[in-house]
Amino acid sequence: MRRCLRLTDDMWPALAFPESAARIPLLVRSASGGDRAAFGELYTRYARMVHGILLARVPAADAEDLVQEVFIAAMDRLPALRDECAFGGWLASIARSKAADHLRSRRRLVEVPATIESGGAAAEERLEAVRILGLIQELPRSEERRVGKECRSRW
Repeated sequence: MRRCLRLTDDMWPALAFPESAARIPLLVRSASGGDRAAFGELYTRYARMVHGILLARVPAADAEDLVQEVFIAAMDRLPALRDECAFGGWLASIARSKAADHLRSRRRLVEVPATIESGGAAAEERLEAVRILGLIQELPRSEERRVGKECRSRW
């Protein structure tokens, strides 16, 4: 059995349960083999960490459901984990990925009138605004935020 001595994202469970930190690789191995009780103990140890990661990235109302999704994904992927000592960091990366997926799926939708009155400068400005809004929404999330900040600072 390998000993986990490096500092990683999974250190808080080791600090919270110091008497049994060496059990984490054993729990991971057992859970990987289908032991639901072992996976339940991993959940108990890591749910707060996952919840904290998610709260930093998504609205609080969505975090609890995402915690469940993270652990379901971890249970499905657990047999592919090669290093039991890396479980905490691996789980944290799943949480970050789920948060990013969630934010991408909740992109803001802006209602655009089905028809815009023709004629006049105001109608042309509205059409241009709708076109620009569509281009902004196609940008990656980080660029969308940057462009939005620049636009707000100019207006």
